[in-house]
Amino acid sequence: PDVVEGQGEEEFMQSLGMSREKNGEFESFDRFLGRTEGLISIVANIMASGPSNHLCMGGHKDALTWLERFLDLLPPAPQSPLPLVTAPVLVAFLTGAGHMLAHNNPNEFRSHLDTIIHDVAPRVDMGTIGQPSATRLRKVLDGGFMKFRATVPDGAIPETYNGGQATGAG
Repeated sequence: PDVVEGQGEEEFMQSLGMSREKNGEFESFDRFLGRTEGLISIVANIMASGPSNHLCMGGHKDALTWLERFLDLLPPAPQSPLPLVTAPVLVAFLTGAGHMLAHNNPNEFRSHLDTIIHDVAPRVDMGTIGQPSATRLRKVLDGGFMKFRATVPDGAIPETYNGGQATGAG
């Protein structure tokens, strides 16, 4: 969310979904970003899980739609930096669902990946708080489309992941 004129810091942090600690203070941005990344990771992994026709969280069918909608929410170039949550959300989603998308929707996913690599990644927040997520995003994007096709998510059993299509070796 954008800061609304006249909105205080407390209202802004609440609008982001930041939690309060036991002492009444808001959680740190590092903790908030980690929690956000964890939630997106769960969603992406559920969407990418088998069977391929499941509908939990929209399933395979809606994973591409989710990515499209997220990218559409981002401010257009040349606005920079992008919102602080951009890199951790993309890291989590691409790590969990990228392999499945590369196999099930190769043309569309390749197009979105090109947008992320050439338009989004260069504009992510590189400040003190954003730098770790920006670095992780660049590592996730290293190898491009072919890496996503060849690499199953950590913890996945290659022979059973994505309908048995993946071997982890390409």
